[in-house]
Amino acid sequence: MIGTVEPAVGGGDAPEPRGIDPTYFSWMTDRETCRRLALVETHRRGTETAGTVVGVLDGARRLQGFLDFHRSDAVRVLDFGHAVEYLSAAAQERFRARMAATREWMAGHRHGLQQRAPEESLAALRLLPPGSAHDTALGYLEARLEQLRYPNFRPAA
Repeated sequence: MIGTVEPAVGGGDAPEPRGIDPTYFSWMTDRETCRRLALVETHRRGTETAGTVVGVLDGARRLQGFLDFHRSDAVRVLDFGHAVEYLSAAAQERFRARMAATREWMAGHRHGLQQRAPEESLAALRLLPPGSAHDTALGYLEARLEQLRYPNFRPAA
C-alpha cells in the first residue's frame, strides 16, 4: 500500500498519525515487473521528490527490495504487529499453557517495545530459554533493530 500520512491532531494522550488515500499493490507478477509498474503510482504521488519517505513493512526481502528500488533512503519501520507476533510466539513457547503468564510477559514487553529502546525488549527476550520460536524471534528482530525504534518514529510523523 502507498498512502499519505495525516499528522496527529489533538485528542487523547498520544494521538497517532494515520495513513490516508491508500493505493494497494499485490504481487501477481514477478518482482521486477511489479516494481516497474508501481513507478506510475510512486511518481504520481511525488515519492521521488518527497523530503522523507517512510516504509512501514514486514521484514520480507521482497518488500525491502521494493523500497530500495523506489527510495533507497526511505526510513524503514517494521510493522508493529509483526514485531509483536514474534515476541508472542517466543512467550507462548516459554510459558506453554500458562496463558496468564504469557499475557503478563507480553503486556510489559509489547508496551516496552512501543515506548522504549528495542534493546530492552530484546534483552528480555534473550532471558527466555532457547527454543525454536525464541531463536526465530531473536534472529528476526535483531536483524531489524533499526526498524524497531518506535519511540523515535512517532514524533517524526
